[in-house]
Amino acid sequence: MQVHIKNERTDHPTEGAIGYSCGRYTTRKLQLHGCRDAKLGNPHPVGKRCPRCGIIHARGEAIEACKVDPEWRYRLRSFLRREAKRLRYHQHVDLWCWCAPAACHCDLIKQAILHNHSGDA
Repeated sequence: MQVHIKNERTDHPTEGAIGYSCGRYTTRKLQLHGCRDAKLGNPHPVGKRCPRCGIIHARGEAIEACKVDPEWRYRLRSFLRREAKRLRYHQHVDLWCWCAPAACHCDLIKQAILHNHSGDA
């Protein structure tokens, strides 16, 4: 399985890939490409005051905060359970975010998908 992290502004879908919007909302462009809303936006924003922590996160800090956030981890596990069958039967997955190609929470989602997929074999 290949998981691609794509930028919502500049990239194009991978032929035959299943797509998931990983931002706070699904844009019209992604809806037209048949992307599903993963509901996995990072609740710890980069560069502005965080509604959960009350601090301003740098990129790496926001990713780390997301990684340990219990509510986000619960949503990630729910997403993996809900989409397990669809993910199992697709060789290409596109994760769409505004941050790509910079590091972001999509890297965490990609790791989880690949880890789950390797456990299926």
